[in-house]
Amino acid sequence: MDHYNNSLSSILDIHAPLKTRTVNFTRSAPWYTNQHRAMKRSGRVLERAYTTSGLTVHKLAYREHQKSYAKALSSASCVPITPQQ
Repeated sequence: MDHYNNSLSSILDIHAPLKTRTVNFTRSAPWYTNQHRAMKRSGRVLERAYTTSGLTVHKLAYREHQKSYAKALSSASCVPITPQQ
């Protein structure tokens, strides 16, 4: 069994060797703030409430929140960002 595992490992190393990758976690949209993340999170809560209950009240609350979230995103993304020194 040990010989089998070693031979498979050596074949795998030849045909598909391990490669190291560096990952950069920079934010792609600097205007997307923690406030936007919180709004999106609360929108998901409203969405789950609407889909599980199907009530009109939850539907209206979810739609209203989505409108305000979209408005906040569009207003934030249009503001020019000054580079920090």
